[in-house]
Amino acid sequence: MKEIHHTCRCTGKQYTFKEWCEWLKSNDSDSVQVTHKCFSFNIHDVCLTPNKPIKIEGKYYNIEVFTAQSTNCRWSYGLNDNYHFSFHRHGATFIDKKDDGFLSEKEAVYAALLETERHCRKIIKETINRNYTDDDSEMKTSVILPYLKQALKQIEKYKEIFNYKQFELFYL
Repeated sequence: MKEIHHTCRCTGKQYTFKEWCEWLKSNDSDSVQVTHKCFSFNIHDVCLTPNKPIKIEGKYYNIEVFTAQSTNCRWSYGLNDNYHFSFHRHGATFIDKKDDGFLSEKEAVYAALLETERHCRKIIKETINRNYTDDDSEMKTSVILPYLKQALKQIEKYKEIFNYKQFELFYL
């Protein structure tokens, strides 16, 4: 039995370490392996062409949400959030199991917003708890905190918009 080093979920291919090294030498890791609708996935199961439903920018923060749909119609999200001194990023990935991911894009976006909200709240708490002195080269809490709170308010606004649990009214 061969020892598997990497499995590409979008193609179902499995590679030993030697096979994986050979594949990487002869291929570009950003080459498209599977395409579903407008979503193209690479060998690492990351979507190269995700939707970008949310982009929030402020003086000391930047938040981007990415979404992608796999061949089984399940959705995933990616997130890029940067809060002054804390950066967090992961791409939207291929979903191969029917119980993983999300049923709708709206649900995936909402999950991304929950994740970035937790991150933002953590950064706000850390910022409040920092003990700055006049000699610190870092920015004072009083300067950065209002911008972080502004980011949190924008996240909360988008959570209301993308709350998939709320009923929507349709006009016929």
